[in-house]
Amino acid sequence: ITPHAGTPAQEPAAAATSEKTPILPARLHGWLASAWATIQAPGAPEALVSLAVTVLYPLAISAYFLPMAGENLPGPRLLTPMLAFACLGLIWVVDDPRVWLRRALVVALGFSLVISFLYVVTGVRIYHNYGAYPVTDLYWPTLSTGVVPIRDGPTPPTLGTLWLHLPATWSIALAAIPLAFWFYAAAKALLRSEIAPEPAPADVAPASARLPGDEPRPTPELAATR
Repeated sequence: ITPHAGTPAQEPAAAATSEKTPILPARLHGWLASAWATIQAPGAPEALVSLAVTVLYPLAISAYFLPMAGENLPGPRLLTPMLAFACLGLIWVVDDPRVWLRRALVVALGFSLVISFLYVVTGVRIYHNYGAYPVTDLYWPTLSTGVVPIRDGPTPPTLGTLWLHLPATWSIALAAIPLAFWFYAAAKALLRSEIAPEPAPADVAPASARLPGDEPRPTPELAATR
């Protein structure tokens, strides 16, 4: 005989169903609360933006119908807008107590700064039969004469040659001066010998953060001695 609705045979099943129903909304609420707390943490919004840019932007670029286009500068040049966000992943090295690690960051920073400057000075468009680092074939001749080799296209103008009417070599040096000062300041900050330790959290909460009833109370022994 099939029991009717409301019979004792169905009451345990109904009670179990009512107990299991709110589990998913409760878990979802917990996940959302945890995600919101993470977003509100100091530095979390910047970290999430950097992570999104470094992950989503390369995916968007890879969907380009001709990803290796660009003649002599293919592919990776399209990732240039992402590099600033990707570098934020190294921000922890700035306060790392290991001096050798901060020295390695200074070396990598100086190398990337010099290579980027040379690519801009030499006109960006480099002929394909150069080596990986054409110091004697391209970099030094361009820096010493201010003229890009003819096979690499016309020499790009600079603000010094256009506005100040400076010689090309002087204009290159003028552009390098602020970069050199910036790198000196960055290297000096990174190569400091000691890192100040973070202050330990205080055990006693300030008066403004105390709850009612948190004030110290005399023990029975102390009250008896009075």
